[in-house]
Amino acid sequence: GFRGRGALDVGANVVTVRALDVLGPEATLALRIERRATAAPAAATRPAIDRVSLRVGGELVDVAADEQVFLRAPAPLVVGRADETAVVTINGEDVPAGPDGEVSLEPWLSESRAVRVEVALRNEAGRSRPFRFFAWLDTTPPEAAFRPPTSPVRAGEPFVLRGTWSDDGGLDAARCAVGDLPVELSPRGVAKRGTWRVAHPGLSESAELQLVVTDRTGNRTTVPLRVDVQR
Repeated sequence: GFRGRGALDVGANVVTVRALDVLGPEATLALRIERRATAAPAAATRPAIDRVSLRVGGELVDVAADEQVFLRAPAPLVVGRADETAVVTINGEDVPAGPDGEVSLEPWLSESRAVRVEVALRNEAGRSRPFRFFAWLDTTPPEAAFRPPTSPVRAGEPFVLRGTWSDDGGLDAARCAVGDLPVELSPRGVAKRGTWRVAHPGLSESAELQLVVTDRTGNRTTVPLRVDVQR
């Protein structure tokens, strides 16, 4: 037998082997050797976050970067990612993910203030760009008070009802009403306290109406409004 060593190019190679005995005759053998290209192992890439969602009432609600989210109850966080092996971190801490990618947000929630949540992914290649938003566990209904009209309310004549409101997370103006009548909130936009106003077309007799105020999380308060009508 024989053994040799040499460098081969990728593809077909012809190797000539010569054998010479002590008396001088020479034997030549041509060998065709195929060298296949071998792919280098792919380098690991840093993970990336595709989307961040909250599972609320069985549905996924996407969260926007830097958004302030109000929750009535702790909701699982779902982090979308192409690399399913990447570890989810929240505020720098590794958190276990369920089979559908859900992680618990509850340890970071507070009922007294909005908490900054920083979500990232980590694998052997490094850490993803962080995704930040704010979460507030709001279980407290808003407060509202009624200021009875100072002027007499006449039968069939329009009148105005007024009062005050307060809520740390702010009210949802679209879900504040007296019956079918919309409520005007002041100031407009996100605020923690202010006044409310309802323009009523008129009553034929005294009645007890109801003011419904709802905050941005969905907590609701109902306030009775006693209106005495003079004929």
